[in-house]
Amino acid sequence: MHSTFSHCALSDGFVIPESITTIAGAAFEQNPFTEITIPANVQTVGYYAFYKCENLKKVTMSEGVKVIGNYAFASCKRLEFIEIPNSVTSIGQRAFSSCSGLSYATIGDGVTEIGSYAFYNCEAMTSVIIGRCC
Repeated sequence: MHSTFSHCALSDGFVIPESITTIAGAAFEQNPFTEITIPANVQTVGYYAFYKCENLKKVTMSEGVKVIGNYAFASCKRLEFIEIPNSVTSIGQRAFSSCSGLSYATIGDGVTEIGSYAFYNCEAMTSVIIGRCC
C-alpha cells in the first residue's frame, strides 16, 4: 500500500476507516486536505505518510497510535500544533521537520525514542511539553 493516495486531491471529508491499523509509507503524501483524524485503531503512521501535505493545519491523533515514522509529517508547512498521545513510543527521524508553522508540541509520557532532527527547522516553535500529556 505504499503511496496509496499520494498526489491525489482528497478533500477534508476523507475518513480513515476503523479497519486500518497501519498507514503505509507515503500513503497520503502531497494531498491538499487541511485536517485529518488518525483513529485509535491505527498503530503505525508510516514514513512520509503525510509528507508535504502543505495545507494540513490540524492533526488529531487518537490514543492507540504507537509509532510515528521517519518524515511522517515533514514539510507540512501550515501545521500549527501537534499533540502526541501517551500511546506513542517512537517518533521517527525528521517526523515533523520543516513544519514551519508548528508553534507548539505536546509529547505524551509513553515516548521512549525521538529520532534525530524530529522537529528540525520548525521556525515558529515556541513551546514543547514532554510528559503529562493527552
